[in-house]
Amino acid sequence: MPVTRSHIRAAAETYLARHPQERESLAGLTAVLDGPDDPSSRATLPGHVTCSAVVIDRHRRVLHIGHKATGLLLAPGGHGEADRSLLATALREVSEEAGIRPGDLCLTPQFLGTPVDIDVHGIDADPAKGEPSHQHFDFRFAFYVSTEQLPPLRLQDEEVSGAQWLAFADVRSPTLRAKLLDAEAAGLDGQPEPVNASALVYDGYGRYLLHLRDMREGIWEPGVFALLGGGRESGDRCLEGTVRRELAEEAPGLGPVGLTPYAVEEATSVDGLAVPIKVYTARWNGHPDTVDLQEGVLLRWFTPDVLDRLRLSPGLGDLIRRHAAEHPPAGRPPSGRAAERPRQAAGAAMSTRSGVTVVAGVLALHYRILPTDVCEGPSGTATCNYVAQATDGRRWFVKAYPENTDLDAERRALELAEFAALGGVPVPGLRRTQGGDPLATDGGFSVSVTAFAEGAETADSGLYGERWASVGETVGRLHRTLARHPDGPPRRTPSREVCDVARGRQRLERLLARYAKQAPRSAFGAWARDTARERLDGLPAAASMLDALPSTLATQVVHGDLSSLNLMLENEKVAAVIDFRPPAHRSPMWELGRIVLDPRTVLSTPGWPTGLATAVAAYREANPAMPVKDLLTVPRVAAGYLACSVYPLSEPLDDPAAVTPQLEAYGRARHEALGVLCARMDEAEEVLRDLLR
Repeated sequence: MPVTRSHIRAAAETYLARHPQERESLAGLTAVLDGPDDPSSRATLPGHVTCSAVVIDRHRRVLHIGHKATGLLLAPGGHGEADRSLLATALREVSEEAGIRPGDLCLTPQFLGTPVDIDVHGIDADPAKGEPSHQHFDFRFAFYVSTEQLPPLRLQDEEVSGAQWLAFADVRSPTLRAKLLDAEAAGLDGQPEPVNASALVYDGYGRYLLHLRDMREGIWEPGVFALLGGGRESGDRCLEGTVRRELAEEAPGLGPVGLTPYAVEEATSVDGLAVPIKVYTARWNGHPDTVDLQEGVLLRWFTPDVLDRLRLSPGLGDLIRRHAAEHPPAGRPPSGRAAERPRQAAGAAMSTRSGVTVVAGVLALHYRILPTDVCEGPSGTATCNYVAQATDGRRWFVKAYPENTDLDAERRALELAEFAALGGVPVPGLRRTQGGDPLATDGGFSVSVTAFAEGAETADSGLYGERWASVGETVGRLHRTLARHPDGPPRRTPSREVCDVARGRQRLERLLARYAKQAPRSAFGAWARDTARERLDGLPAAASMLDALPSTLATQVVHGDLSSLNLMLENEKVAAVIDFRPPAHRSPMWELGRIVLDPRTVLSTPGWPTGLATAVAAYREANPAMPVKDLLTVPRVAAGYLACSVYPLSEPLDDPAAVTPQLEAYGRARHEALGVLCARMDEAEEVLRDLLR
């Protein structure tokens, strides 16, 4: 892509702010910028933008090259191509015409990255190229030679006839000559010096403050841990002023003391220029999360022993180790209020911006995943979820857990998913931390990372067609695999414990007692209270229905929360099983019934008994060890579970904010589906008996 019009306009306005008397002479440039055509295209007439490099050596001489076409001595320069900036065009031209690499040059403190001169000169017509006479608006950028010795010139033979180094007073362009002589009086001497400054912030206890840079194309050192700081601007009186301004802009709230010059480090700019950076040391002992970070994605303390685990800007590890050797820690970091992480109130949601920022940092630090983008993902029941895209194009699903989460239980759940995957169950791959942990924890913020299920959708639209068999086969494979889990083999459990009507009665009675003390505040709350009463009154009938179950049912390690939201489908096939719970023994028939007889499926599919038979047949083929007498119980166990459940009837009291229109519709569907299951129980069981004979 060519240099943008807005970039050229900004460069011109910066120049005119220093030279307002030239605005009239540059009226032609203004007209080009206001016109419809590309300002840097050769085809734009009657004039267009070009760029030149004013290369200054340590003897205050400027490189001129002889152009064969014109016979003139000029600074190296030419037309723009697919350059990211005007300055990049000038660097490319001096490399092509004179063989001087960008790394042999650096910016001058007087002009930095802005034009030293914008010259307007006429170009004769060239019939051979079909070009009429026109004008060049030449943006000229000044560079010092950064090396002790002049770099060897490798002239472009087709266009260049020779080269000369001319003193400022002998520079051939009158406008450039005048500006260089004026700048000489202000210190333009050809001697390279830093025009960037950084802060090496340490706490005196062996920790150093590092900043994770954004992973964006076109910025300097993207996706690495670096020092805070940046480039000098025209308003900075000195480099200490530069670093103070950068800290105030990038990290409001960070108040280091004792800025002291420490070292000059060499770096390379995004355009390949040599960049000497003056490093200042400073002391601070606060918590990084008290800083309102405005650039980058993460600010953290690190000790020298972990630097090898980080992707650092070049030379930074050696710089920190050298400083650490010269300044041994004074002891352990303080544990007082100044060093504490600011905590959220219990249950408070992390803001979108801070969540995205912290996720990006945790991915880089603990997983070596450099995200180019992080956005909010599908919401979880108790978690904040994010989707991150890495530099290699892969996408990752990041689940962030509340502060009060039992992380050991979550680790066991993630490991259970890994175990299921060994049996061929489609489970998104878990990305472990660099230390091999299923979870990463950073300052109280804990996440897990799994592969993103591309192109998949949840099964909450119900089962139909090929979905019945695919879901049945997947759940059968899942249970066959988990039956071999180390937490214990399947066992027979009394049916009254699998579908515990007595516990259901206790839950419903407690819920109704709460409603008696706290009257419903919404229509759904009133419906939930009345439905709880209806469920309680219907428990004797539910108990009678469950008496028809075998005396014992199989229980084993299962998924634990195999709802339609945790089963991902793609083209009517199961693509992923997600969100396992920690290993625990429950009825596999309860789990199978929960997913294949989801209330939305029962209500939207009149032929659900036939679909149920299809799912059970596929389940049996995948898990032939499951007894037939258990398979026959699927609809009865599913109905018994709904009859004894208080979800979501309790939500208006437990979590009113969670009561959305979708939840209300789901709650009503559950209750209605219970009635349909009971009414068609004999039909469903007869279909299963015919299948399983």
